[in-house]
Amino acid sequence: YSFTGSYFRKFGKSVLYSLAKLPFEVVSKLMFVLLFFGVIKLLALGGIGYILLGWLVFVITLVILALKVTVFNCWVPAIVVNDISAYKALRKGIATVFRNFLSTFSNAVVLVLCALVLNFFFAVFTFTVGLFVTLPLTMYAFLVYGMVSYFSNQGMRFYVYPDMFVTPKRIKEQETITKLKFHI
Repeated sequence: YSFTGSYFRKFGKSVLYSLAKLPFEVVSKLMFVLLFFGVIKLLALGGIGYILLGWLVFVITLVILALKVTVFNCWVPAIVVNDISAYKALRKGIATVFRNFLSTFSNAVVLVLCALVLNFFFAVFTFTVGLFVTLPLTMYAFLVYGMVSYFSNQGMRFYVYPDMFVTPKRIKEQETITKLKFHI
């Protein structure tokens, strides 16, 4: 099935998903407000705080965003693939992520870093006009990443081209054993 078409067909569930996601978004925004006040306190210190401040804010922002993406990236795919409610999908998505947390988190760090750099580049050099193109593409990239992460962590096959699909290592090993049994 085309996952883009599935997202559009599941509009009613996406509204429920948005309502269920609201408390998590509030907590996330609260973390960034606390980070902002921490930055203001570091500015009051002066000295080395000025030198490390930019990098510190960037790294903390990167880690917070990557953790948010990591924990919640399998939520929407669980709704779409399994056709379950938003709250059941949240539990299933988080359980799926924690099967392979470090790999999912490291991929999320790279994706968030690329998204931040790309959007910053287009915001600065096109006077924010380029963000009309890059922000929707970035959100789409996160949706694709969530779907790939969900299928990979669940050990499911998924198509990358109409005639080519990715098979996780675990399934390949099982199929090899099954074929070997058949030949014996």
